[in-house]
Amino acid sequence: MNPVPGFQHTCQTCGVTETMEHILLRCKAKGRKEAWTLTKTLWKRRKQPWTDVALEDIMTAGMGQYPTQENAKRKESSARLWRIIIPETAHLIWKLRCERVIGHADEDGWEHSRREIIRRWYATINRRLQIDMIATNKRFGHLAKNRALVWSTWTGTIGDELGLQEDWTRVPRVLVGIDPGICVEVDPG
Repeated sequence: MNPVPGFQHTCQTCGVTETMEHILLRCKAKGRKEAWTLTKTLWKRRKQPWTDVALEDIMTAGMGQYPTQENAKRKESSARLWRIIIPETAHLIWKLRCERVIGHADEDGWEHSRREIIRRWYATINRRLQIDMIATNKRFGHLAKNRALVWSTWTGTIGDELGLQEDWTRVPRVLVGIDPGICVEVDPG
């Protein structure tokens, strides 16, 4: 994919012309690798195979075509989780890049700390979980999300899941979140 003439930007970290593929999948600046590692760890909690994400995977994530074992049937709950975590991670990487390149343009060598990247990823995914839980409320009538679908989407990723009531989608939102154990996969430095 060629950049628009006159609007190319050279990556300050890597010294190459920035493209979406470079920003989301190749850049060596802090943020990208950590975010994808956290996403991979979350995905593998669902006992699903992981292959390195390609630009096509990000662009088509809305279709829910996640990697599977050969001839394995896709599950809607896993497809739904894929549709959530892949675009959210890509968007976070883009935001981190913009903060680094635009927001801190006058600070040579500025970058996010690993701890900040982990916190931001964790908050991003937890926010989506909370939105799903709220969306199951009956006050939304026919627009309410199906509790069983939300439950099956997030099962295996919730912290202290065994200690929660059977239908944790009804638990007040501050009590339920993504398992912090996922974050130990990335050394907070």
